[in-house]
Amino acid sequence: MPSNTIDQIVEWKERRGRPRLGIELSNEIERLRTEWHSVKDVAASLSDFIPCRIVTVLEIFIREAIRELVDSGSPYTERAEKLTKGTRIDFLFLINTHEKKLSIGDIVSHSISTHSFDRILATFEELIPDFKGGLTRAHERWTDDQETWPLPPIIKDFDLMAAQLARVLWVRHIVVHELPREQPYEIDELDGFLDATQQFIQATDWLIVERLKGSIPRTQMQMNVVAKATLDERLKHLDEIVTQVANDEDVDPLLLAENQSKWAAYADSKADLRASLVKGGSMYPMLWASAKLEAVEARIHELQWWLDRKEGDL
Repeated sequence: MPSNTIDQIVEWKERRGRPRLGIELSNEIERLRTEWHSVKDVAASLSDFIPCRIVTVLEIFIREAIRELVDSGSPYTERAEKLTKGTRIDFLFLINTHEKKLSIGDIVSHSISTHSFDRILATFEELIPDFKGGLTRAHERWTDDQETWPLPPIIKDFDLMAAQLARVLWVRHIVVHELPREQPYEIDELDGFLDATQQFIQATDWLIVERLKGSIPRTQMQMNVVAKATLDERLKHLDEIVTQVANDEDVDPLLLAENQSKWAAYADSKADLRASLVKGGSMYPMLWASAKLEAVEARIHELQWWLDRKEGDL
């Protein structure tokens, strides 16, 4: 991948700001619908903006979804190799060159084509086998509501949705790159384009939640419970690694125990400081657990060196 293309990706990320959530982009489609209905009777000549904006939101969502999947780790990182057309060997170079402004997911998400719906489906199928099947069954997966599952699927008619998305992608291409004598769509089609895009974004977003997390909490109380459970699981893994390192004949177990005790005090202090930003609030347990988890992950990575080191490594 040429360096100028990489620079463009970095610039794109800087203009975009923080990653956009699926629900946020779905709301963007709803906002676009509301604004269009408020002006369509007096400004129908501006209708070309709607398919252009729809495809912009769709492309942003697709790249964000691909990035999230790939950066989540195995097996998605390995599956992504097929999408990069031989650029895998450049990943470390590119990441180091840009001081980790880019992730592997960033590179992959900007290596794919979004010009046709068939190509979009094929891309997701590479990462999530039976993506189409999962999409037709996808529904909201709030942890708090698990007893009501399965819910009715978000996509009511997959073939209709696919046809509308294929068409809006074609319409957008004509509107942007040509100056046709006649409008390449009917005004009445725009609501269908909006419906299809919103359904695809919502269904894909929830399918990714299912594959990566199972479900997500809706209430702050549930978020706190999930955050603590995640932290406890990783702390258990850390304890296992500490035990393995302590059994290494080259490691002084007393020094390791002292070091681990001091690390634990540091990790708690770090979490206390971060969570103090919301002291007394309902988010405190979640933020504390999140900050402690960062320290735990860093500690696991640090101790893993002892398990992976080769003879002569110091």
